[in-house]
Amino acid sequence: MPSMLRKIVANKKKELEKRKKELPLEQILASLVAAPPTRPFKESLLKPRGLALIAEIKKASPSKGVLVKVIDARKMAIAYEDAGAHALSVVTDDKFFQGKGEWIAEAKKASNLPVLRKDFIIDAYQVYESRYLRADAVLLIAACFTLAKDLKKMVQKVQDLSMTPVVEVHNLADLVKALKAEAAVIGINNRDLGSFKVDIKTTAKVAKKVPKDKLIISESGILSAKEAKLVWDAGARAVLVGESLLKAKSIPALARELTGVGQEV
Repeated sequence: MPSMLRKIVANKKKELEKRKKELPLEQILASLVAAPPTRPFKESLLKPRGLALIAEIKKASPSKGVLVKVIDARKMAIAYEDAGAHALSVVTDDKFFQGKGEWIAEAKKASNLPVLRKDFIIDAYQVYESRYLRADAVLLIAACFTLAKDLKKMVQKVQDLSMTPVVEVHNLADLVKALKAEAAVIGINNRDLGSFKVDIKTTAKVAKKVPKDKLIISESGILSAKEAKLVWDAGARAVLVGESLLKAKSIPALARELTGVGQEV
């Protein structure tokens, strides 16, 4: 496990101890009895003829610092949906990304799009918490799990709660774990967890080993139609884009550019 990821996971364990006291699992389970149904995440990404777009709500990152000074999840969700996004991703880690779990519900109230909770999920409690926060999908980072059987248990737990597990991989070793865990949706992150450098070719390298029946999402480094075309040709059928959209002069223009890839096929 890369040093930064190890640091984040260590902090997450401390956060969980506090969170479990503030919001006991029993309280979460009681509230889920009346929870509304989840929105279809995978299906939303399979609908478009071309490349599907997952637009991300993110305030900061360890490598780039603060990206947006003030987050209004409702306004961002509306802007992304109006621009043609097919799903949303909400980064909820507080310490390293300055995220908030409540942004998920706020985004869903403002739009009809399904929402992926992007965090460092290492405990079953967080899966129940994700459903409580109204997430429709949950990111599971393969590198956070030493054994494939543990990742598989988490994948099953997410599915049992009617959410879509998106297993994120960074290399072929991660992919082996993801496939053993029977992941149906695989996110290939082009950012190296150790150096934080982005190599768009990572998607092509890893995608070659992904079975055809899996849905591939390419993450990080999607700046324009050029990168989008590269990952589309490699087999990705969706892209998760955060920083590029957040900094775009025109969100609709960039969204159209990205989602236009593959439509001519």
